[in-house]
Amino acid sequence: MSTDAERAGGMAYRDRVLAEIRPMSLLDALARIAYFNRRELREGSQPIDPKAIGLTIYNQAMEAAWSKVERLYHEAMLAADVDLSGAPGRESRAADLRAKHPGFSEESYDLAMTDGYIAMR
Repeated sequence: MSTDAERAGGMAYRDRVLAEIRPMSLLDALARIAYFNRRELREGSQPIDPKAIGLTIYNQAMEAAWSKVERLYHEAMLAADVDLSGAPGRESRAADLRAKHPGFSEESYDLAMTDGYIAMR
């Protein structure tokens, strides 16, 4: 079980993420939320509700964006698994990920790959 200080630190991180995502595009904001939620669920903390970015209803745009984020994270996990096996071609897999999933910032791609590596260890 986490201590009060750990919970407070997690809440400060959560608040910082919420502040960071406000100016982001919908795709990048949802990708950042996905990274936070995956990380924090492993840590046992409270996830961020996607509605926190200011959309008051779950609409088709958000549904489509979530679908893109989930596909990005799934393929990043597969790419990380191949990378961790020692197979050559890491740069081409990263380029393929960007080509197959356009519209995200470099940070979003990097976070997806980071999450993939963490998940596959």
